[in-house]
Amino acid sequence: LLNQSPFNKGIFDMLEKAGIQFIKATPEEYIREYASNPATLLVAEYKYVTSFRMANGMHTAAFREKTYESVGLTNSDTTKSLPYCSPVASSPSSTSTSTLLPPGPMPRITILNRDGSRRLMDAAEISFALKERLNLPEAPPVKYTEWATFSQQVELFATSDILISPHGAQTAGLIFLPKCASLIEVFPFGYGIPFYFGSLSHVAGYNYSHVYAGKTNLTEDYKIHSATYEDRLRIRSQKVCVSVDSVVEAVADQIQNWRQCCGLS
Repeated sequence: LLNQSPFNKGIFDMLEKAGIQFIKATPEEYIREYASNPATLLVAEYKYVTSFRMANGMHTAAFREKTYESVGLTNSDTTKSLPYCSPVASSPSSTSTSTLLPPGPMPRITILNRDGSRRLMDAAEISFALKERLNLPEAPPVKYTEWATFSQQVELFATSDILISPHGAQTAGLIFLPKCASLIEVFPFGYGIPFYFGSLSHVAGYNYSHVYAGKTNLTEDYKIHSATYEDRLRIRSQKVCVSVDSVVEAVADQIQNWRQCCGLS
């Protein structure tokens, strides 16, 4: 968390309130410090396989609830906006027949887009297709967080049961998603590291899936097109157009997961 974006500053403030001491260290120094005194550190440690974890075992749910309270999203004030496993308002369309999804309660779905590199160019088309093909009560909103405050970003995550977003730092706030939530990550052609935010999702207790903009195998394409650091910079900077059908199918799967997790299926 080296840059002072509103989100990063908000995270720093929350960790300081929790009495967490910050350190600046190289990976080698961190490994030595963690090995000698693991109980003193709270980190989002990235490893190629295991990815993120909290070193001192602090439960992410407790940190999430403390942050809700700090930004004014307490349970007593958010009965209508933040209940876990609470379906969106019903409508005739939500009980209609879909070829991808049986009738039933619907979660809150948000498309979190980017305003620069890896912008999801067909976000509006995806939103419309989700409403029509899954018979949602309304089209999922398309949101941006580049200029949002920390509180606004926390509220966006806290009121999204399924979050669809291109790969990027804007999804770091997924730890503030509600219980039984899902992240659907979209990767551009030639680039994809699902173990990154995918691991964070699983550690935080959420479902995760990804959609790849390429037409072949993500792993093989990544080896070919992101072989060097310069290649990765170039490929990461492109805009993203993804198969609408693939996103709709991924969302249908995650709606089923949400219903099952919430006991609503």
